[in-house]
Amino acid sequence: MAALAAYLLVVSACTTPGQDAAGTLRIGVTTSQPGLSQRTGEEFAGFDIDVGRRIAAALDRTPVFVATVASQRENLLTTSQADIVVAAFSMTPERAQRVAFAGPYLVTGQDVLVRAGEPPISGRTDLPGHTVCVVRGSTASAQIRRTTGGVLLRELDTSGECIEALTERKVDAVSDDAAILAGYAALPRLRDRVRLVNEPYTVERYGVALPRGDRDRCERVRTAITDMIESGEWAESLRRHFGAGTPLAEHEPPAPDTCA
Repeated sequence: MAALAAYLLVVSACTTPGQDAAGTLRIGVTTSQPGLSQRTGEEFAGFDIDVGRRIAAALDRTPVFVATVASQRENLLTTSQADIVVAAFSMTPERAQRVAFAGPYLVTGQDVLVRAGEPPISGRTDLPGHTVCVVRGSTASAQIRRTTGGVLLRELDTSGECIEALTERKVDAVSDDAAILAGYAALPRLRDRVRLVNEPYTVERYGVALPRGDRDRCERVRTAITDMIESGEWAESLRRHFGAGTPLAEHEPPAPDTCA
């Protein structure tokens, strides 16, 4: 519980739950996903962070980042601890019953990360009989349970904890979104120790989550995403955080859906 409380720390000017501080936009983000969203000291950086800042600017607000983990993303909105969530949050019909989505702002797919030099696992179909780490509350967790029998799942709170378990040989593989795994695989300290299988087996559409019922804000967020794409900021952010020429940085931009 103490660890979870630390993740829910509001990093910057504090606001009372249920009340927006004048001129601020409280944005729920993860803190340990290299390339997407990472906190170093008091500084946040990553593609999701750039998206959040772009949206705050479009709404004429100052961004205030609220740290979260995958299993608590919806709770941030339903308990009014955040105004929006930009946290590698896949748009699914089940989640859309509880929160609204603007997007997608990035399309990726679930993939598998293994230790380098250990060839037996070349995709999801090779996972049965192995111990696989997934993030608690993630779509990867639900997908593996639904489609892949014979897998011993280990659920942890963050992708970083799963990567650590992999390098410490406590699990045989990590199943998560390719956008998340690619960020870890590119880290200098892990580059020669892990291998991304690069065989995505789902389509994950990342959306900006908002409380249900505020269609006006949803449309404004959608417009901010579209403007970021059309201005070139979207592609530049991916190249900067994942490296020019990498598969993720060469992604075609998505076309955001109309808000429901």
